[in-house]
Amino acid sequence: MVLSPLVAIAMLCGRLMASSRVYVDVAHDMTDIALIQRAYAAVRRADDRSLRRLIEDMHVDVNAPCGNDGETFLMVAAGHGSESTLRLLLDLGARIEGQDSWDVTALSVAAARANQISSGCCYCEEPQ
Repeated sequence: MVLSPLVAIAMLCGRLMASSRVYVDVAHDMTDIALIQRAYAAVRRADDRSLRRLIEDMHVDVNAPCGNDGETFLMVAAGHGSESTLRLLLDLGARIEGQDSWDVTALSVAAARANQISSGCCYCEEPQ
């Protein structure tokens, strides 16, 4: 079996993210990592056009973990409050029941954000 250098390094470093339900090998090749980072940035900016292009044309997995704890794009969008980005991700097949390594879901992130906004949390920004 021949391993790419990145996979071998990841295995040596034990870089495997785990949750109670899913194990995700974070040793994507560099292209995948760069595309996931671009999609993550597009979600944070609510740049739906770029996000759609990355998922549809560049084949970024809409359910790919985009953070160290297995956070998904849908969780990031829920935390930033962009309804259009949430709808786009769901239309493109994002799993609403997806969980990170802390068993957090997009729904729990959205509920926490709504609670923070209603309580006047100064760290929460209204969507643009």
